[in-house]
Amino acid sequence: THLLVFNVGLSSTSTPEQQDAFYHQVVERLRTLPGVQAVGAVSRLPLASGNSSRSFTVPGSSRKDYEADIRVSTPDYFRAMRIPLLQGRTFTESDSAGSFHAAVVNEAFVQDFFPGQDVIGKSIADFGPTADRLQIVGVVGSVRHVGLESSPRPEIQLPFGQAHWPSSFVVVRTTLSDPTLLTGSVQNAV
Repeated sequence: THLLVFNVGLSSTSTPEQQDAFYHQVVERLRTLPGVQAVGAVSRLPLASGNSSRSFTVPGSSRKDYEADIRVSTPDYFRAMRIPLLQGRTFTESDSAGSFHAAVVNEAFVQDFFPGQDVIGKSIADFGPTADRLQIVGVVGSVRHVGLESSPRPEIQLPFGQAHWPSSFVVVRTTLSDPTLLTGSVQNAV
């Protein structure tokens, strides 16, 4: 309800810097359209099929089988999708290539890997193919990404600017009862 969702992507030869600039500009342009409340981009929408996951370690733990689904998103994605912030913060524009690697995790992640603990400020290490170290800055509500019949899985969200994705979904939350009325304006902005 009140959402216009579309997929847009860049060439696979685009650089991470081009991808970051493109999605930043798209979100900024769409945010200024009349009737728009929030705009966010994300690598994979809930129930849109396809999934990506990464392995990682937790400093101080002997457990070796940590794995979580991943998404890459812009700062306002959670607000646009009305995914509640439960603890800490979501992404900001300062979560960029030059800052520490931030991560927002879901409630299922906390329950599976850090039950009963405050995870804000905790680190995960050896994340993905480049063995990055991420600092958890926020916890959001869990979303069923794979299917309505399956429980939410542990998930790590990474900010555009620190992680990159050439093709993404854009979510536009609007006050209009028929969000498709924005289609022409959205196409022009993109």
